[in-house]
Amino acid sequence: MEYLISRLPDQTALHELSTELKKMGQEDSFQVVMAILKSNDRRVRFSGLALAAKVIRGKENFLKLLDVGLSRKDESEIRYWLTTISNAIGVKNVINHIKLLALKQPDIVVFVWYQLVPFVREQASEEVENVRQIEFVLNNVIENEFPELQDFWERIRGSVSYSN
Repeated sequence: MEYLISRLPDQTALHELSTELKKMGQEDSFQVVMAILKSNDRRVRFSGLALAAKVIRGKENFLKLLDVGLSRKDESEIRYWLTTISNAIGVKNVINHIKLLALKQPDIVVFVWYQLVPFVREQASEEVENVRQIEFVLNNVIENEFPELQDFWERIRGSVSYSN
């Protein structure tokens, strides 16, 4: 298996690895995918997301994977993480999780915001109101508990629109 992982993002290796992981227990498969997603190589991480979509089951497992992706705070990757995880568990579940993160880790949600609003607007416009609720939560949490984020939050928030 180590050999297959070392060959990522090769598509043949990805397919063979997927086959091997499907033979393993869910927890073991999850741990392998999690290790791949923590790679420093973006292409390997993206292979890990493709692998997750094929072999991982369960909303809680996908939310843990989402936490890994969002905690990277890499704006250029966020949309890919949102898309992959939303395809697995639904946009509403992703938004509900981000709403919880807004209370505990608003810095992560601020970094996600620039990609989150357009993503929801395009993929699940019926969820825009839930995103507005996250904005309300962020405003309060940042103002009362994380004032050091205020300027950054204002810049990010002002740069996105809820309309097309």
